[in-house]
Amino acid sequence: MGTARFRAAAIALFAAAALLVGIGNSSHRRLLVALAFACFALGVVCFLRWRRTLRANVFDREEKTPE
Repeated sequence: MGTARFRAAAIALFAAAALLVGIGNSSHRRLLVALAFACFALGVVCFLRWRRTLRANVFDREEKTPE
């Protein structure tokens, strides 16, 4: 997965978590709130993977520069 896909997945998971929290709290459904927490947790994982791959790409480009 590239950096753009990790970023898009993180944004989509955060949006889904926000939507599920809103629906779950208004309808008093604990299952939806639990699913929202799971979406949020996966969003955090995708965000961290995005930052890691972004940082790895920066270091790779610096190594390839001529001195």
